Amino acid sequence: MSFLNDLSVAVAQVLGRRAAPKRKPEDIPVYNQRDWQNAHYPLFYWYIVLAVIGLLALSYVFDKGMTMWRKYRILNRRLTEKQLPYAEQQRPRNGTAGFQVGRIPIALVNVTRILSFRWTFPFTEATLTDAFVTLAYVGLMFLWSFVSTRNNNMKIWGSRTGAIASCQVPLLPVLAAKNNIITLVTGISHERLLPLHRAAGRAMLILLWVHAGAKYVGGVKQFVDLPTQMAVVSLICFTLTFFLSLPWVRKYCYEFFIVTHCILICGYMVGGWIHAHHYEKGYWFWSGLALWALDRVVRLIRVIWIARPGNKEIAREARIELISEDTVRLSMLRPITWQPGQHAFITVPGISAYPLEAHPFTIATIPDPPTRESTDSGSQREVSFIIRGRKGFTGKLRNQAAMSRQTGRNIVNVYFDGPYGVPPDLSSFSTAVLIAGGSGVSYTISMLENLVQEARKGTSACQRVVFIWSIRDEAHIAWIYSQLLAVLACIPPELSVSVRIFVTRAPGFLGRLPFENGVQRAPTFESEKFAGKEKLSLTSYPEVRIEYGRPDVAQLLLEEASVAQGAMSVDVSGPAALIKTVRSACRASHIAGPGAIARGMPSLTLHVEMFSM
Repeated sequence: MSFLNDLSVAVAQVLGRRAAPKRKPEDIPVYNQRDWQNAHYPLFYWYIVLAVIGLLALSYVFDKGMTMWRKYRILNRRLTEKQLPYAEQQRPRNGTAGFQVGRIPIALVNVTRILSFRWTFPFTEATLTDAFVTLAYVGLMFLWSFVSTRNNNMKIWGSRTGAIASCQVPLLPVLAAKNNIITLVTGISHERLLPLHRAAGRAMLILLWVHAGAKYVGGVKQFVDLPTQMAVVSLICFTLTFFLSLPWVRKYCYEFFIVTHCILICGYMVGGWIHAHHYEKGYWFWSGLALWALDRVVRLIRVIWIARPGNKEIAREARIELISEDTVRLSMLRPITWQPGQHAFITVPGISAYPLEAHPFTIATIPDPPTRESTDSGSQREVSFIIRGRKGFTGKLRNQAAMSRQTGRNIVNVYFDGPYGVPPDLSSFSTAVLIAGGSGVSYTISMLENLVQEARKGTSACQRVVFIWSIRDEAHIAWIYSQLLAVLACIPPELSVSVRIFVTRAPGFLGRLPFENGVQRAPTFESEKFAGKEKLSLTSYPEVRIEYGRPDVAQLLLEEASVAQGAMSVDVSGPAALIKTVRSACRASHIAGPGAIARGMPSLTLHVEMFSM
């Protein structure tokens, strides 16, 4: 009976309303102010957050409008004026003219881009914008926690820090969700919201410790009631979440990070709700849980819909092949469409450690490549991934591919969740420079393929595409050999394409390249072959140059910027060292500096594709 009595008391404590505490008459004004601020300051915080999202949404709409206008203006000029093929055009060299006052606004825009997105802090990948947003957010949290506290009265700020921390609970799952309203209205892809997700979580952790410390100093030293005990459990879980989410844990123990993150956050949510509900603030935790569940339900519905039983067995099958010693190609047919440069999460039963383990990879193909004339949206489309086998999931995938080569059984079941991401529209730029390192070519090859396809359809304003790929071994060319051949065979005369492949290892001899005439050809699918066209060697195309050594990115960009006829886009995908080099080149004064822009160099936009957890 005593156990039942204790249980009933605990339930009453959790579900019952908070009893009004006895207060001294002289403390009543302080407590009244505290209660009013605890109720209204979290709402003021959300007003600010929603206002910032609204401004970003307006900026996104304006940017989309300017992109459409720039593209329309170029295409309209092509229709009204006789346009020569790119190779026959007379192109004056940019940057040699005098200072042009009319280009000052464009120069100022480029200065803003350089300061905001191309300078990074040492030993990190954080830009100045990342730092500014993080500091602004943390500053807002502390300002809202300590402003108007009656000479720093601990009774006020000690309680309010807990209220401000709790009101952030709904925001955290939104910033980590693959399907979220912020991405929808602002165009900021979900992976680019992760730094703010981590910053918000760390700010909340600091506020929770301040809240706990203030309560302890204020007299709550005996944790006898259930809400206080659950608050301690919740704080411990959230603190462990921070330490087990540090960069090196995410990088080297990703599967461990995912499992512990889910378990500890569940402990934090349960303990936090019990504590907050006692003070009539449990709705913050319920709303956060609902937003997290919404994302999971949407993802589950999408996975089930793509792999639905009535959609044939191929909706769950994928072909796996080892295309080099440590690289796998995973190809499948799926009844979906996507934008070039988007990514998807895949789960492979038998290889994934648990059912919810899904890993992101960039899609290396486009829905309707130049070799495919049909554009029926209901047809199956080939989705292909190029995956480097390292540790964990990708290492197991590589071992499976090696085993399938020996056994000949190269079909695996794959559950597909996507597509995700908000890649840029390069068809509105005059020149597009695509730079990749290693498997980062998944992003750039799909962009190249799409630009060629849009040029064939007459819907692209792009005149020049430069495809730069840095690889360690010349055998890696086999990864995209068939796809690249098909693209080169379809280039229209109004589009100029240059392919520069840089092999960083000591040169071998081209006669042994795996893509040369009949010698050690990499296995390809029938769907990858360009029907009706002869498979020619890459070196027979004048657009292709295979060189040894590392690319001089700054010199390559200078060459293209000097002859570009309009805005220029630079897209990079690959290892951190390559991205750092490209950022440095894109902020060089003689390429993108305000003086160079004012003297006629093109406006330069940089897009970095780097997915990291």
